[in-house]
Amino acid sequence: MSERPAAAASVRRRRLRWYVISASAVLVFMVTWLLVTGLNVQRDLRSARAAASGLASSSASASDLVATIGRTRALIVAADARVHDPVWTVASHIPLLGRTPNAVRVTTSAANAVLQAIRPVESQLAAAVPTPGEPVSPALVEALSATLTRIGPVLTDESARLARLPLGGVPGAIAGPVREVRDLLANVADNLEQYQSLATVAPILLGMDRPHTWLLLMLNGAEARATGGFVGATGLLRAERGRLKLRRLEPNEVLARFPLTDADVDAAITGTGMIDLYGSDLKRIKDFNQTPNFAVVARLALTMEQRAHGSTPDGVIAMDEHAMAALMKVTGSVKVGRTTVSADTAVRFITRDVYQPFLRLPVAKAVAAKDAMLAELVTEVFRRFSNGSASPVSMVQAIAASAVDGRISLYSANPREQGVIAKTAVAHTPGSLGWPSAQVVVVNGGGNKLEAYIQADVRYVQGACLGSKSERKASIEVTLNNRAPRSGLPSYVAGRLDLHKPNPKPQGSNRELVFVHVPRGSYITQATYDGAPVTPSVDANESHRRVFKFVLESTGGKSQKLKIDYNEATNDQAETDRMGVQPMTLPMTATTVPAAICPKVG
Repeated sequence: MSERPAAAASVRRRRLRWYVISASAVLVFMVTWLLVTGLNVQRDLRSARAAASGLASSSASASDLVATIGRTRALIVAADARVHDPVWTVASHIPLLGRTPNAVRVTTSAANAVLQAIRPVESQLAAAVPTPGEPVSPALVEALSATLTRIGPVLTDESARLARLPLGGVPGAIAGPVREVRDLLANVADNLEQYQSLATVAPILLGMDRPHTWLLLMLNGAEARATGGFVGATGLLRAERGRLKLRRLEPNEVLARFPLTDADVDAAITGTGMIDLYGSDLKRIKDFNQTPNFAVVARLALTMEQRAHGSTPDGVIAMDEHAMAALMKVTGSVKVGRTTVSADTAVRFITRDVYQPFLRLPVAKAVAAKDAMLAELVTEVFRRFSNGSASPVSMVQAIAASAVDGRISLYSANPREQGVIAKTAVAHTPGSLGWPSAQVVVVNGGGNKLEAYIQADVRYVQGACLGSKSERKASIEVTLNNRAPRSGLPSYVAGRLDLHKPNPKPQGSNRELVFVHVPRGSYITQATYDGAPVTPSVDANESHRRVFKFVLESTGGKSQKLKIDYNEATNDQAETDRMGVQPMTLPMTATTVPAAICPKVG
């Protein structure tokens, strides 16, 4: 009797060993398979990334673009197929340990879905070949618009799926690339509406339907203004059949000799109530763009142009140093004097380095020399941009990237065209795409070029709803991080004209005018700067928003914070979930902490 239990136990032990050996073999096989195929997937993804870099090539044509998309998709399809076999499927369902294979599967699947969505419009893209003398054709713009429309829903869905992907416990070698793909898709999805809107305005901007002559405003963020910096130079830009040609470029001193009258200003800003905020500054080319409403700025500029030259351009286009850098990604480096300026160094050159060679010159001579160097740079960039050597795809990419970042603004004097522009990302006027209900604007108040060194960070917090009132508590924090050096700057850069000190010591401190735009009907409960109470110097309304103006001293080498607590009206406007972002040399950051939507009262 005792032999049977012993035999049974022996059988059980053999079976257990067999199960352990089998399970171990399966586990070894699965791990080996995952490693081998994982290396192949990694190779495919790296090759896909290298292939996709061709999308940004300055030599890419429409047919090149389609070929690049095809090569990238083939590699993604191969990678996606490798991670959707039974082994990867089983591995991805193992608790905790399955997060890594699942992350890879979801990422390749998301990239594959987006690239597959483009396939139906590739023939349209490939056929968009410009005719001679027409570097950007209407067919290309239409094809790009169709592509964006096609991938829109897929981008939104896949971006959301990647956002939900748990990455806790996933090795950094996997989690890093997954986050890169997730952030890329999220960025495109977030800006998709803006890209689509640009397709509607491109024929106007590039003169595809009829020739246009734009008054060009070259902005320099080293002296901050609401629309991207003070106007350093003006010119005429001819747009015809997709080509942009610079006809004239001159320093701002020319239009500065023709200040506007009260009647001119009243005609340009009827009904907006800006006089209380900006006063006589609206009459001068160097100060008039303190308002973020570009339509008003453009109308004022057109009046100045007519007084100075007797010309009546079709509208106004403004661009800053970051837009110039984007164009230089297409045109390549430019040699100015002894300096070679590239797309990577253009922003620093325009806002900082161009002043250094004239450290010991009198201000007037330094200004003239600086203007000559910048004019040489801008003229050469536009010459190359318009001579037909740049591909149409890269031209559209450069303009679109700058427009989405708020670095290009456009206004047409033709009401029909302005009606189209006003709905897009380049209008920067009330009712346009992306126009926020809250915004912070930093304006130079020292008459110098120190905003090249000032980083502005804005934090907007929506608080609790206020019971029976159509209001909520809210706060806005504006941190000014002044990185200016304490010495070594030309007086033209560091001078304090507001204090009548052309060469203050130490250098770096500045007077900043901070305009806080909030929904109309809002009111401040308290405000502090560096912890001390402050009050706005002006409280007025502009473009359906209430605006509080603060005059602040920014100390070189110091980070200082303006904090405003206020009650925000909620009944009469759509509640914003973000702050507007002012284009500055050091890009402004804006963080929003949203709250629940308040119930409508009354």
